[in-house]
Amino acid sequence: MTEPEKDVEGEVKGEGRHLWLPKEILVGRKIRAGSRYIWPVIEALFWKSGEDRVLIAHLRPLALLVIEEKKEYAVSFSGQPLTVAELLEMAPELCSIREEARGTHRIEIV
Repeated sequence: MTEPEKDVEGEVKGEGRHLWLPKEILVGRKIRAGSRYIWPVIEALFWKSGEDRVLIAHLRPLALLVIEEKKEYAVSFSGQPLTVAELLEMAPELCSIREEARGTHRIEIV
């Protein structure tokens, strides 16, 4: 049995059908733990048929974004160091989430 042919966009060709392998970085729902906010970040790999039907989904946890009152940090599940800037680059939608979370910790002095 020969290995299926792959093109640069992640499409696998073989046996008369096409499978797409789009990979997405997804941000989970906010978790509140006391004054700490936590967002899980996962990598999702979908095997889709030519009809855009999902056949298989593989989910892998990547990291957590943690925002506290006076600090924020990223926790990597791979064991490798990860900065908040690197995590924001991987999951740009975290930028608006981060700003919103920072706003909840601001104290307005009147």
